[in-house]
Parts: sequence; C-alpha cells; structure tokens
Amino acid sequence: MKNNGSQKYYIIFVLLIVAAVGMYPNKLRAQEIILEDSNGFFIGPVIGVQDRLAGTLQVPKVLFRTLDGQYFMLYGLTDRLEGSSFLLYESSDCQGSPFLWDVRTVSPIAPAAVAKRADGDVLFVPDSGDAPQQEISVMSVEYSDGTCQNYDKAEILPAVQPQVIPMDLSFLAPPFRIGILSTN
Repeated sequence: MKNNGSQKYYIIFVLLIVAAVGMYPNKLRAQEIILEDSNGFFIGPVIGVQDRLAGTLQVPKVLFRTLDGQYFMLYGLTDRLEGSSFLLYESSDCQGSPFLWDVRTVSPIAPAAVAKRADGDVLFVPDSGDAPQQEISVMSVEYSDGTCQNYDKAEILPAVQPQVIPMDLSFLAPPFRIGILSTN
C-alpha cells in the first residue's frame, strides 16, 4: 500500500489532541448524547446508532440497566422503544415459553425484547447476568409489534430464558428525540 504521508499527519494530529487533553483536563467539559421525550424527560443515554431500512434510517441505541445490574439496550424510535432482540418460540404459533436470542458472545450487553400485551408493553431480559445459554429449535419469532412469523423448518439458535418486566411508558410523550445532557 502506498503511503502518501497523510497517515503521518493524522497520527501527529491525534497525538496533539491527546496531549491537549492531558494538559488541560479541567478546560474540557463532557456532554452526553441522550434520548428524551417531547417534554425533555430523560429516557436514557445513547450509545450508538443502528442502520435500518438499508441505511435510510438511523435509530439510536439507548442503554439501560436492570436492578440486578445487567445492562441491556433498546432502540429509540420516534414513537416507541423497541427491543434489540426478538422472542423465540419452539412452537409454530408464538405460544409457550418465550426465549431471547442470545448474542452475548458478541456483545456484553444483554439481549432485550419488548412485546405488546393486552395490559401494556412488557420487557424481556435474561433472568440474570449469568443465565445459561442453550440452543433451541426455533419455529416462530414474535416481533415487538406483536406479529408472529413462523418457520417451515426449525432454525437452531442460541437462546436464554427471560424474566418479564412490565413497562409503563404512558408518561412518556412522543415523539422521542436526541438531546444533549451537559455535565458542566
């Protein structure tokens, strides 16, 4: 690969920034990107964005923590919070015990799913931070809007048994938006 010298200038630039931060740490003020509702109510910190619809939509990833210390992520759409995972079922009609698709081998953040129920939205997260992963034969998947998709042939996926946490988000006022939380 041909080096035209731009890499050298980039490295020098980065080193200057690191030196400036080390010399003047009190002069720099952190600001945190957050998700808030239309009334400015803090929903959670944004830790990244997810491409949706072939890159035409950027959805913020919002970090949360359970009472037992597990971190999980939800997507902050303009009108709702959506899970980072789906509910998996061994039945073909989304009935029976739900499981979460477990990708903690890729990320330390626990999977989470939001599902619509008659009495409101429900959050599903693993039973505990060390819930055992198992492989299940998935015959159907429930999405956050309540739709069920069944498979003609079982798909073997890593999964974990979830705990159910009722969510009352009726106090939040959509549309949700990105905001800045100043820590000055």
